[in-house]
Amino acid sequence: VGGPSSPYSTISVWVWSRATTLFASSRNHQALVPARSPGRRCSSALVFQEISECNGLCVLDTRATLPARERLVYPRDVDDHALLERWASGDRTAGGELFERHFASLHRFFANKLASLSDVEDLMQQTLVACIAARAGFRRDAAFRTFLFSIARNTLLKHLRDRRQLTTFDPDDTSLADCGMGQSSVVRAKREQQLLLLGLRHIPVDSQVVLEMHYWEAMTAPEIAETLSETVPAVRGRLRKAREQLVAAIERLARDPAERRSTVDGLDEWVRSLRGYWEG
Repeated sequence: VGGPSSPYSTISVWVWSRATTLFASSRNHQALVPARSPGRRCSSALVFQEISECNGLCVLDTRATLPARERLVYPRDVDDHALLERWASGDRTAGGELFERHFASLHRFFANKLASLSDVEDLMQQTLVACIAARAGFRRDAAFRTFLFSIARNTLLKHLRDRRQLTTFDPDDTSLADCGMGQSSVVRAKREQQLLLLGLRHIPVDSQVVLEMHYWEAMTAPEIAETLSETVPAVRGRLRKAREQLVAAIERLARDPAERRSTVDGLDEWVRSLRGYWEG
């Protein structure tokens, strides 16, 4: 995604390969790709090697995991719903096209909430595979990304609940900081951006989610409402409350008064500028 210099290029190969293998395995009861050892870097060559070493795994054509755009043959007028159905029927090229269309957004969603790159990769591939299992609930009159983010949110909440060994988890009352999630995987951000990211981790998870959907994914209130299974007025109220919570967190966490003023006064622009980080 984004060419060979993109920060997504190697992770996208691994996640797509892993998700494809999990899906193929669930349908054919074949072995999974071996887990990577700590410290091993993700690369296309490594993925291909791991797949080829997986005994009995003949259902996955390793050429289908190549990130080159020329291997993805579906034009843009083939909608996401059709790609999902074709992938569910075994068409890996359709799955690869669907993955490319939404990889950057899905990566942003998890990378700003998890400190571990391996956790980001794992939750991305879990989300992709879950899309197949839940495809019957995807209405054709809905945007695929609302379906995708709904599953991504549920995947994240399950991860947080399991991490804390809880039977219930209230995303309206619990923040990532409460979960001990540590710092975001974002690096080299400006000081105001760092303060903003820290503030996001200290507001309730669903407040963070709706702000990121609004600012980073340019999702409308109706789209966010579809994602969260809420009414549009409720989502608009959520957005107002979430912004107030973020301002309060920034004012509480800032160590330098000038930095606090700069961040709060230009909050909307600082939030939007972080999307430039992901795309850069």
